[in-house]
Order: sequence, then C-alpha cells, then structure tokens
Amino acid sequence: MGVLMLSWQAMTLLCILLGLYIYRTVMTVAILRGNCHEWHAEVNKKYGPVARVAPRVLLTSSPEVWMHVNNKPGYKRSDWYYKAARIEYRRDNVFSQTDNAKHERRRKQIAPGYSGRENINLEGSVDEQVQDFLNLIRSKYISSDRSVVPIDLAKKVQYFTLDIISILDSQAPFIGRFIAPSPKDNNGFGKMMAACFRLVDERATSSTNEQSDILASFMRHSLAGDELRTKALEQIIAGSDTTTSAIRGTLLHLMTNPRVYLRLQREVDDAAVICEALRVWPPVANILPRDIPTGGDTIVVDGQSVFLPGRICIRYSAYAMHQSEKVYGKDAKAFRPER
Repeated sequence: MGVLMLSWQAMTLLCILLGLYIYRTVMTVAILRGNCHEWHAEVNKKYGPVARVAPRVLLTSSPEVWMHVNNKPGYKRSDWYYKAARIEYRRDNVFSQTDNAKHERRRKQIAPGYSGRENINLEGSVDEQVQDFLNLIRSKYISSDRSVVPIDLAKKVQYFTLDIISILDSQAPFIGRFIAPSPKDNNGFGKMMAACFRLVDERATSSTNEQSDILASFMRHSLAGDELRTKALEQIIAGSDTTTSAIRGTLLHLMTNPRVYLRLQREVDDAAVICEALRVWPPVANILPRDIPTGGDTIVVDGQSVFLPGRICIRYSAYAMHQSEKVYGKDAKAFRPER
C-alpha cells in the first residue's frame, strides 16, 4: 500500500510538473512570437470563459468574472507583478507592489497628480506638444507631386508620448531612445534613467507652489527621494508605452479603413472612434493575474455556479474580452465605431 501510495503521489507530482513545463514552454514561444494575446483568446474560445492553462493558473474572458475578481475582498495581486514589473533592484513601484494595502496607499498618493486637480496646466501642456508634433510633420514630412517624404510614424509617436509624459512630470521635455538597465551606464536605457533622475532631483529643489505639475503633486503627497525617482521612471515606461500603443493602433485602423477615416474627418470630436480603436487594439493586453483567496471562491459563469479553488491565480484575456461576440455581436472583430 505504501509503495502504491508513493507511486500515486509521485505520478501526481510528475503530471503537475509536466503540465507547468508545457504551459511555460507554450507561453514563452507565444511571447517571443508576439501573439500571446491571441493564444489566450483561442484558449477561452475553445474551453470556455474560465479555463485552466496550468495546474495553478486559470484564464478568463468573462467581463463579469474579471469585475468580481478585482472588486471582491480577499483577492490579491499575484507575484507575477513583482517578477514582471519591477524596474529597479530591490525597489518596488506601484506596478510591482503585491501587498494590497501598500499598493492602495501608493495609488492614493499619486491619484491627484493624474486627475488634473493639482495641475491646472495639464491640458494646455498636452496641446502644446500636439502642436509641436504637427509642426514637425508639416515642416519635414510633407510629400508633393514630385517627391514622397517617408516618415516612421511609429517611432515619432513613441518620442511624442515621451515628450508629453516628461513635460507633464516636470515641465521639461526630453526624449529617451535607448533601453538598458542601470542609471550608471553611459548608454542604453540606463542613460535615460540617469537623465530622468537628474531632472527629478532638480525639480525636487524648487517649491511646489511656484510650478504645479504631476511631480509637484507627488511631492505634496509625501513622495520624495528614491520613491519620487521611481515614480517618474514608471511614467516614462508605462505612461508613454501604453499611450504610444493606443495611438499606433488607432492610426493603423484609420489608415486601413477609408470609411472610418472619412467619418473622423467629418466628425473630428467623435470619441467613439478612439474608444473603438482601444477596444480592437487594447494597449495593455497582459494577463494581470490575481491570487484567489485561500478558501476559494464561487462565481457565476453564464448562469452556472463555478468554484475557484484557493491558492491559485486567475488571469484575464484582454483580446478575447474586447472581441467577444457575446458582448459586441457577430462583427466583434470589425473596426466599427458606430457600434
């Protein structure tokens, strides 16, 4: 009996380890190919709105389930945030912090800076950068009947969003073009980190009353030193990348859809076009996992009660959720702002 029990336990452990290995291998391949979001969507399409993709990992495409997971007490941010979103050595940021209380406290410190209540120049600053961007295109990249002047719009949009983020932070636009790990480096991302930290330190020496911007708001809410530098760095990475992705996705679908392009020309203030672009091309399509409470939880999926076991995590498939035929109809994959 002991031998049989040991054999059964060994086989169970082997199956778990094998399943985890297969999942990680498939995930790694999907990430390297750049289609991880599509793989997640296919999993939910094939196996339902809540599917198990690894021994301790669930995946959902249900908006109702994801709202439940993010609003019910007991769920917490998974260790994925710590492993995937930490930028600096031994220093947490608002993305990598997995402690719910500390994360909520940091969010309250930074929220006023984003709302515009403490930065009355926010909209005007953005307008200035938009005008500078348009002036750049009009002065250097206008084609004529005799010549075509190409523009790498994807790269220019990246620099444009970096300028907006930096000017909202400290009223001093700069462009970061490199990617590498340490502020002590003379090139790469580290060089941009050093430039960011230098501007933050300079801004911290001036009064928050003389100049009101996002950094001033952070300082008024007790962010200082390394915490202030880290928050500014988050802005550059998360703020510019997500905005860049949203702008690129919107422009791509406008350029390839003449009907919608003409509509936008006629109705330039119609926010529906922007909302539809964000739906079809979500700038944040990551998994954002949450740990299920220790005792488990019961949710309702398509009218049926489903028990989620404790001590595992549940992730969401943004691609599947935003292209759900149940929510958006049979043409869910089409770019149709008037929906």
